[in-house]
Amino acid sequence: LDGNVITGVSAPSAGGQVRDHAVLDMVFSPPAPGHYVVEVRTQFPAGTDDPSTTTRIRKALATSGATSTTVTYDLNVTPPDAFAPLFLRDAEGTYWAVSGGSRRAIPDEATMRLLSTPAHVTLPASPDFLGILPVGERIPPLSEGAVIRGTGTALNYRITAGERVWISESDVDGTTVRIVDVETVQSIPLALRDHLLVRTSSAPDVYHVDGMALRKVPDWKWVTDHRLRPADTHTVAEWLIPLLPQGAPEWRMPASAWQDRTFFSRTLGRTMPYRVSLPRGYASGSAVRYPVIYLLHGLSGRYDEWNGYGIDEVASGLVHDGKLGGVILVAPQGGLGYWMDQDGVGATPWATYVARDLVQHIDDTYRTVATPAGRAIGGLSMGGHGAVQIALNFPDVFTIAGAHSPSIRSRESAPAFFGSGGAFERRDPISLAKSVDVTKQQFWIDAGQDDSWRSGAEALRDALLERGRSVEFHTFDGGHDGWYWGDHLWEYLPFYAGAFARNGVTLPR
Repeated sequence: LDGNVITGVSAPSAGGQVRDHAVLDMVFSPPAPGHYVVEVRTQFPAGTDDPSTTTRIRKALATSGATSTTVTYDLNVTPPDAFAPLFLRDAEGTYWAVSGGSRRAIPDEATMRLLSTPAHVTLPASPDFLGILPVGERIPPLSEGAVIRGTGTALNYRITAGERVWISESDVDGTTVRIVDVETVQSIPLALRDHLLVRTSSAPDVYHVDGMALRKVPDWKWVTDHRLRPADTHTVAEWLIPLLPQGAPEWRMPASAWQDRTFFSRTLGRTMPYRVSLPRGYASGSAVRYPVIYLLHGLSGRYDEWNGYGIDEVASGLVHDGKLGGVILVAPQGGLGYWMDQDGVGATPWATYVARDLVQHIDDTYRTVATPAGRAIGGLSMGGHGAVQIALNFPDVFTIAGAHSPSIRSRESAPAFFGSGGAFERRDPISLAKSVDVTKQQFWIDAGQDDSWRSGAEALRDALLERGRSVEFHTFDGGHDGWYWGDHLWEYLPFYAGAFARNGVTLPR
């Protein structure tokens, strides 16, 4: 494999440090359905001190005297339950849906629109590439109003406004029911309505639709106890689940529903995704407005990182305990650029994208408290650096900022896009804290006792206090990792609620 190895690729490692990595430049096609055992063997020189090798592995090698490790993966590959979110277009203009390791022709534009979702991309494909993919059965044409049923299943659907709407046998009312292969049916977005049961064919999780959001159920007993029929469970493509609104599991008091959305950023010149949580009761149609907390991800994360640390369940618990009222949570997508308006040719203006484009879009789209007093911005690691930097550079937008394990970089360790001299100071939170004359903002800073970035967090605290700003600082047990960030969500979120209250903004209950 030596000819496929590319060395010197910079990428984030554990703890947020950027290191050079070796990358295997190969594309693996999906194997045929079946059971596989894969062994990955890694050979190490005796007494290795390679920094890319984890401390745990180095200690194990030193103790045992071994010179290699073996990791065994036991895999079950199942047939595809739906088409991939990808269309291919050949030179003749025919469109193809990708089904596992094969392709199926799409008969017409109406069918293609029905199979499309916001996640889909369409790519031109060369004859050589298409030749690798065997041709499967042509997809049957589908049109508005048609009633369909998957082969070997019992549930009927009517195609309505680009979705499949579940209808009962009595609603069929003599209409001809077309039998369509299950893969095609499950690729059509399902119209949600309360009390539906939803699952994928490849995962054990089952969801109950409540308040137009998916809420995971603990087991089938919960389903029957709530007088729902397991036979009426609707199967969707696994990749469709993240596109649907997400609520807290049924064993937690619901606080909100999470939805993945996109908007066009004029500053970046492209469409950007974000995840938004609307508080329970938002859809009631009232005129109530809600403050907003913007949550920035870390260097190796993306816009769904906060969900991975359990923010949905923690928010649910805090609402239930009366420690957090109704707020809108927004988690945008950034890059590796520290959420700043970068310095240099071709630099990306991440801060302006958040403070101007995203905030304007959220205020225009949702019922927000559209004032600086009703906006907070927080982030973890790189996002903590970004949250404070953006708040200080845009005090007309944010009056509250939270820095959770902020990775504050010195001039010597900062990437080139931080700039030098005065350019660096306009992007460095510590320098900004010493120079920007704003005293009405509220800040939270925390860091783990074992966090290698803790000294920077303490320096940021001292700089803010010197200028008379309101700062709440905490040192907790732990390091610079997901366990730490998840464990302390219970402290972070009530800070934002209290800061809104001190700004005179009431959180709806």
